[in-house]
Amino acid sequence: KNLIKRFFYIFSLLFLAGPSFAAIPFVTDDVGISNYDQLIVEEYTEIWHLPKKGDNELTNMIGQYIGLSYGAANNLEVSTGGLAGYDFADQSASFMNSFVQLKSTIYRSDDETPSLAISGGYVNHNGRGQYNDPATNYYAMGIATSRLFDNGLIFHVNYGPKASYGLPTDKGSYVRMQ
Repeated sequence: KNLIKRFFYIFSLLFLAGPSFAAIPFVTDDVGISNYDQLIVEEYTEIWHLPKKGDNELTNMIGQYIGLSYGAANNLEVSTGGLAGYDFADQSASFMNSFVQLKSTIYRSDDETPSLAISGGYVNHNGRGQYNDPATNYYAMGIATSRLFDNGLIFHVNYGPKASYGLPTDKGSYVRMQ
């Protein structure tokens, strides 16, 4: 009965939520970290059809992400990665700004109580094209992960500040995020 109540509360929050917008780079993570001296390789392909930065004209993109996470010490993970893609409208390559992140687990739960972690990162302004963020970013994040219904539903919450430097003064660069 308690599980049904939790499920109801979670989905009630989802239905009450309003629109949300994320500034590039949108930073999200889970509590899991690499074991000591373990390297994890993460990859995904994305395809999207969105307005170009600073324009209302749509563009078609395909991108490939590769990330590396290494257990540098017990309970300390170091991650880096990037995304390279192709803009079909401009017929040009696009690269995400590179990042480095440190993450550590604060509390690991064996039941439905949330596990907790903290992370901090730096995103360098070295990208190009539609994937480029015109700012340099620093962020810190508290992360909570709950495993519900015998791992049938895994729920992540990320919260923390992000500081961006070197933002362009014209709003046109951020049309996609307004």
